[in-house]
Amino acid sequence: MKFWISVMVLCLATANLQADERKIIRQMKSEKRVALVIGNKAYLGDLPPLRNTVRDAKSIRDILKKRGFEVIYKTDVTKKSMKNHLKSFYRKIRGGGVGVFYFSGHGIELNGQNYLIPTNADLEDKSDAEYEAVALNQITSKMQKAKNRLNIVILDACRSNPFEKSIGSGGLAKVEPIGLFVSYSTSAGKTASDGRRGENGLFTKYLIKYMKQSGLNLSDVFKKAREDVYDISEGKQFPAIYDQTIRGNFYFTLPDITTPPDPEPIYTPTFQTTPSGASMLVEGYGSWYEGMKLKKGKYDIRVSKSGYETTIYTINLSSSGLFRFSLEAKGGGSDFSFTKKDMGSYIIPAMVKINRGSFTMGSNNGRSNEKPTHIVNIGYGFYIGKYEVSVAEFRKFVNDTGYKTEAEKGDGCYVYSGGSWGKKSDANWKNPYFNQDSNHPVVCVSWNDSEKYIEWVNRKTGKNYRLLTEAEWEYVARAGTTTKWSFGDSKSSVCKYMNLADSNTNFSYKESCDDGYKNTSPVGNYRKNPWGLYDMHGNVWEWCEDWYKSDYNNAPTNGNANDNRSQYKLLRGGSWDDSSGDSRSAFRFSYYPSGRDGDIGFRLAGALH
Repeated sequence: MKFWISVMVLCLATANLQADERKIIRQMKSEKRVALVIGNKAYLGDLPPLRNTVRDAKSIRDILKKRGFEVIYKTDVTKKSMKNHLKSFYRKIRGGGVGVFYFSGHGIELNGQNYLIPTNADLEDKSDAEYEAVALNQITSKMQKAKNRLNIVILDACRSNPFEKSIGSGGLAKVEPIGLFVSYSTSAGKTASDGRRGENGLFTKYLIKYMKQSGLNLSDVFKKAREDVYDISEGKQFPAIYDQTIRGNFYFTLPDITTPPDPEPIYTPTFQTTPSGASMLVEGYGSWYEGMKLKKGKYDIRVSKSGYETTIYTINLSSSGLFRFSLEAKGGGSDFSFTKKDMGSYIIPAMVKINRGSFTMGSNNGRSNEKPTHIVNIGYGFYIGKYEVSVAEFRKFVNDTGYKTEAEKGDGCYVYSGGSWGKKSDANWKNPYFNQDSNHPVVCVSWNDSEKYIEWVNRKTGKNYRLLTEAEWEYVARAGTTTKWSFGDSKSSVCKYMNLADSNTNFSYKESCDDGYKNTSPVGNYRKNPWGLYDMHGNVWEWCEDWYKSDYNNAPTNGNANDNRSQYKLLRGGSWDDSSGDSRSAFRFSYYPSGRDGDIGFRLAGALH
């Protein structure tokens, strides 16, 4: 965690910028740019080492080099070395152009003055900073005396409170005098994410993202970075910005002023519902209203009204036309229940209605069995279980029929025990070698076992439950998205959306986050996907109806199962002992129909009528 003042950005406007923006841009294309970038990590004495300072400094170095800066890059500098590099930097920025000074490391405030701490600082007391560290006001003063067009100072200090235990209050003081642009990675008194080991800190990550974006001026770069940090941290981190510059502008990446892009078309579609008066939510954009403006693209529209089943429609918007949506009355002939109901000898599963649609199946960036990508047109609606089949549901089946699973009748089930996977003769759905309660997904069940369960639940309910086809599974797992997972391409949120090999496990490929469970978790424990389904990524592998084929050549394109018999059946979704990569929407796995492991379960589907 970073301390409350982990990033300060100071932009010293030492000369008047031209009023004409085009003149400024032309000037910036040819003017001299010099940067001194320092990352301090290996501190001595009581100062703790820092995790990602050098990585952040290197990232800043690389982005500045690509934007025409002559970069002086140093790591783990002493006080003497730091002063020598600063002197060289002052000489290079004299007489014009842009200077950038970046420091990533520990910092301290003393009597209203800020000090940057070199790696060899001997701080027995906070007051030692005046003699052991480098004063910030000396740096900014000498940069101003260079009389160049613009100076920018970026301070990423400090990442933790280095003085909390041994010296006292640490971190830099709030600075926002006239002529400076100041940005803090979080608001006063709060902590900020330093990022996982091997990655940039949260604020630096998005700062770099927008430094790369063409046409964003200095202020916009930090405002957009703040928006992303606030959203990704779910409001826990709110970078503060204080713009005290007087005039002028600066771009890290220059805009193209010669060929402005054509404006993206904006449409105002009209939505109508049957019955009238239903609420319509445009996923990711808020409630629909007359005159709402939307760009061209695909949108999920959630339509709801009291007394009717909530339904999600997917539209491809390319004009300001009329879209009509209809709802089905609750209890008005639906084949399946939208809520789980315990009927005594059996449980009616909760189902979600899925509308017909099309999607691109597979991945060009994945394994060979995920190719070739192909369009699948599912021309029918269907239902899918909101949750994976639970231990409680499977127990009702066993109690009612006396059924013995293949693990119980045979030689057991493959389970993880003692640091490795192996078959245990006494392992089965009741004893997977880890603790489960009734709401956990049932495991150690084969494809054949799942078919027997489905035959039974169909007899009990008079319905037509079945397994999902592989195409249906990927369609609902993607839920209208084209990213690795339904929540995006970034792994930063995986533990909020799925149960996988997390930091509590011993697997070499484990993720660094904590999802709260070492083995299976209760169904519905994590965030649902955009279509209202839980655990499509992770928890347990889910059996599909298809026979496995090693690629998608000649694969069905209408949602049907591949019925060309082979040795294996399909498994999808990943599990509690798999990496996030194995839980991607496109990832495929196969197993014998009689195979049973402590990470394999299943989910139900059903025909719309």
